[in-house]
Amino acid sequence: MLTFAFVLATFLSLLKAVKAFPAAKPSILRLPPGPWQLPVIGSIHHLIIAGSLPYRALHDMSRKYGPLMLLKIGETPTVIASSVEAATEILKTQDITFSSRPISVTTNIMSSGGRDMFSAPYSDYWKQIRKVCIMRLFGPKRIQAFKSIQEEEAKNLIRSVTTTIEASSPVNLSELITFYFSNITARAITGTTHKEQLEFLRVWEKIKRLASGDNLVDLFPSKRWFTIMVSGATYEAERCHRIVGELLDNLIMMKRERSTISDATDTEDEDLLDMLLKMDMGEGSELTPLKLDSIKVIIMNLFGGGSETSVPTIEWAMLELLRHPSALERAQAEVRSALKGKTTVTMDDVNELSFIRNVIRETLRLHLPVPLLPRVSKADCTVLGYDIPKNTKVLVNAWALARDPKYWEDADAFKPERFEVQAIDYKGTELEYMPFSAGCRQCPGRSLGLANVELCLANLLYHFDWKFPPGVKPNKLDMSESFAVTIRRKHQVYLCPVLHVPSAA
Repeated sequence: MLTFAFVLATFLSLLKAVKAFPAAKPSILRLPPGPWQLPVIGSIHHLIIAGSLPYRALHDMSRKYGPLMLLKIGETPTVIASSVEAATEILKTQDITFSSRPISVTTNIMSSGGRDMFSAPYSDYWKQIRKVCIMRLFGPKRIQAFKSIQEEEAKNLIRSVTTTIEASSPVNLSELITFYFSNITARAITGTTHKEQLEFLRVWEKIKRLASGDNLVDLFPSKRWFTIMVSGATYEAERCHRIVGELLDNLIMMKRERSTISDATDTEDEDLLDMLLKMDMGEGSELTPLKLDSIKVIIMNLFGGGSETSVPTIEWAMLELLRHPSALERAQAEVRSALKGKTTVTMDDVNELSFIRNVIRETLRLHLPVPLLPRVSKADCTVLGYDIPKNTKVLVNAWALARDPKYWEDADAFKPERFEVQAIDYKGTELEYMPFSAGCRQCPGRSLGLANVELCLANLLYHFDWKFPPGVKPNKLDMSESFAVTIRRKHQVYLCPVLHVPSAA
């Protein structure tokens, strides 16, 4: 799509020339440095010429222009932060100034006007929905209550993998773990799984692509009348919003039919949807009523987010382990020694698996799910001595920080053992490592997501030995990536399992 935008540059330049513009006044601001720009398309051509994914291209450009760099992506001035010092200013020192996220034309449509947890500006509304989600879904008590769900779905996953062994064919691991994470999320949010999950996941892929912001209507919002005609992005966004809305309407209707929401007395048995629907009815003394449209986009966030970062983490972890046999041997020895012949891996077992946890830490460092953290400045401010005007889009390149040799020895190598001596956590306190972001916009589902990933990986390594399909060599494995908001492996992961420990019935 960026290439298409480049091709249209000449035509759009003519459109711009038709309109009379007053002479630009010389700027007295000290703006960050950056590459030269073309009329209309700004800096897009630099990203196209780079020939790599945006976070990699921006990292390479920052080596020339510095840790704070200004580009113009289409019509949008965009500041790129590529150092811990710059990230600290944005995500810690001036966290409130940068507490909102930019919202594109297509995202505005799909989020019902920025009503979801991801897009909503920093406000009392955003604070409330975040509080509700933490309280009803991501708090320590709720995560503890989800143990049985997680363990049941892990057993289902192992049974599915075992079935493929009987069929003597490589397993599509990507597909099976997507179902695993999707089922856990659905049961946590609504109490059960749904046949609509498959349709939702299909639409979610389109939502991600549209939300990435590289379509014409988002690159050139002032030319909306023209870009709508040639790109169709707004139509597609409206269509996705309508489909998801209908799916969630059916889900909510079934939920209301199964229970009398206003008569629920056991709040510990309530799921997140129960509580959100109570808010729709104006119940709950400390909670402001939510409109149904808001409830639906919040549920959309949670359904999509439940597998969006977890699936690629397992994919990359399994591939890295098979490419590094000594790490695989150590991980399997740890889990098999700890369980000592048990037929089921539980959440309590996972708590004792320190090396497997380090495998996940290292996977999240090398293959950061969300490489670019978007923010927008709510007021004029200064970062590293440079002026950042109000409403400037800012991207913190977390991917670059996670591979910065200043903080990571042998930064491009997969070395889980580095975390045995390098004490660091997931909380975003040390900004060279923030797989779940940092500051007030840090992912509230971190603990639940990690628990799901740890249980999944421990089960896969305990119950099975793994190898690549015939003809695939570890040193020539295709590790190419795709990017649409999050980083995924470009191709689905197929592996050959060999049963080691049968699962309990």
